[in-house]
Amino acid sequence: MLKIAVDDGYGNIKVVVQDESGEIRTQVVPTHFAPGAHGGLMNASDGSFDTMVLQTGGQTYTVGDSTQHSTTEFDDFPYNPANRAVVRYAIAQAGVPNDAEYVLAVGLPIGQFYVGNNKHQKMIDQKIAHHREPVFHITDRSVELSAPQAVQCFPQSVMAGLQAMPDEDIETYAVVDIGHRTTDVTVLTQGRVAFQRCGGLMDLGVSAAQRVFRGQIENRFQINFEKSYEKAFLARKLRISGQVYDVSEEWSLAVRQTGESIRQAVEQIIRPIHSIDAILLIGGGAYVFEEILKESWPQTQRTEDPVFANAHAWLEML
Repeated sequence: MLKIAVDDGYGNIKVVVQDESGEIRTQVVPTHFAPGAHGGLMNASDGSFDTMVLQTGGQTYTVGDSTQHSTTEFDDFPYNPANRAVVRYAIAQAGVPNDAEYVLAVGLPIGQFYVGNNKHQKMIDQKIAHHREPVFHITDRSVELSAPQAVQCFPQSVMAGLQAMPDEDIETYAVVDIGHRTTDVTVLTQGRVAFQRCGGLMDLGVSAAQRVFRGQIENRFQINFEKSYEKAFLARKLRISGQVYDVSEEWSLAVRQTGESIRQAVEQIIRPIHSIDAILLIGGGAYVFEEILKESWPQTQRTEDPVFANAHAWLEML
């Protein structure tokens, strides 16, 4: 039976699959969906379609690569049927057959997984039940895709922190998981979670920097960049009417401003910061904010594979 771990972020779905032979493969899929059934975009290289029409929870979604997609930045997205549709699409994109038998590992932010130092069982059960709901692929007929045989839910950043434990002589370290919309903070002392120094930050992540970046380039070029700013943020270049412009200065200003906000908020959670021997950065935002945060936190290091750090850790827990 396949083992699958999914880190279902607001910006990207990260999938790690382990087959019966033990071979592991990974996949990143943008969290793109649109309500309703829409025509797919054909891939010229092989004639396949980049989208799937999926139905779940009484709702229909077109899921996949599309320039027209709905925002994921609403608070109940982790439990919304759209989330389940995007996760199932990502699993299919990772090469998992539609009728495959598998067990699934998912996660919750530490602030939702725990209440104080106890598991928030109601939230955990809700997340597990969410991924057990059926999903149907709509073509000329409705085909029910296989659901996981079992679902386990783990706290974000905790397992990744334990598996990426730094040198044995380091007593206290923090794991800072910077995602698309959120940042989660976990402090571990001698391998134990220090719950009073853990927490989550909403609306402080890569998308916050992207919003600042969008405002700056719109001010510079006097054009409304509704979607293209996300691609420009990644490339640090912007194409307008066939001409390419360097927007690395706007990128740097946006990252510095947002990175400073993240730094201040994290320090409020884990203070005093000087008591932390090592700070491990995970999540896609580790690549974006590492240099800025190292200026204030010299004990900072990025883990080897920050994007898949959570998913790899959860897979091992299966």
